[in-house]
Amino acid sequence: MAWSLSKIRVNRDFVNETNGIEIFVRTNGVHCDVIVPVKTKIKDWYDELQPSQLSFVNENFAYIAFGWGDKGFYLETPKWSELKISTALKALFFLSSTAMHVNWWREAPPGGR
Repeated sequence: MAWSLSKIRVNRDFVNETNGIEIFVRTNGVHCDVIVPVKTKIKDWYDELQPSQLSFVNENFAYIAFGWGDKGFYLETPKWSELKISTALKALFFLSSTAMHVNWWREAPPGGR
């Protein structure tokens, strides 16, 4: 299913212009994050994530990474070797709550360009 769905083309007319916004997708092999600039001419993430609501804010960070998924999977599975059948089943069949984690980056992720 993953292979066949990955063949569906989106943004067929996309042209990489100099006024575009570069985003990154990063994985540790288990979890995946989408990394975007904190502030651009189109979006300022501080409009959504108020500094008073965050446990950590530093204006020197240029990128913000968002990861979302099953809460148990995030908290209990840092490596594939630590995956439990019960955690996988709960994640697959939506039997548990979800979580979002946010990480900050000073610069673009290494190897991203």
